[in-house]
Amino acid sequence: MALTQINQTIELREISLSDRPNQLYQISPKGTVPVFCLITGEVIDESLDIMLWCFDQKERNTNHSSQLELIKFIDDDFKYWLDHYKYHERHPENSKEYYRDKCAKILSQFENFLENAPFITGEDIQLVDMAIFPLIRQFIHVDKDWFFSSFHALTRWYKQIHFSPIFTSIMKKYEFWKEGNDPLLINFYQIENNEKLILKKL
Repeated sequence: MALTQINQTIELREISLSDRPNQLYQISPKGTVPVFCLITGEVIDESLDIMLWCFDQKERNTNHSSQLELIKFIDDDFKYWLDHYKYHERHPENSKEYYRDKCAKILSQFENFLENAPFITGEDIQLVDMAIFPLIRQFIHVDKDWFFSSFHALTRWYKQIHFSPIFTSIMKKYEFWKEGNDPLLINFYQIENNEKLILKKL
């Protein structure tokens, strides 16, 4: 989603995680995705670092430390309990509801942030919203009805992002890349803004 924030054309290579090409390991020995290779040769192979790079292009010299603290809270504490909630059969020492409540206690803090603002830090979508959205989306999908009835502000926040061009434009399916394929050049910023123009006309 962070790529929708900058007017940057990239070459997209969609790969199968069960059949990772050798070129991936040549770029990043970790072999994980996503991997972002800049024209300078610099390789960024962590999702959050890619997002930070995008926001640095958009808002140079912006201090993201307070947002990073919230992201770390979700990545560490919340993700731990989320994994137990999603796969509660593997963790029979406690009930599914126990793990759900642990997650809910953390999410209640974000519910408070959103009581008087559309996004976590104010009026505009920021790094923290995009970074935590995928994990909260995973939590919601375990039991949507329970979540929607329990978290009204977070539900509004989730739906606002879920149905926005920022999210829908990056969720399209692409054919897996193979060596020798023509480059697939994409500018998510242009896609996002084109969709916004279409929505305004409707």
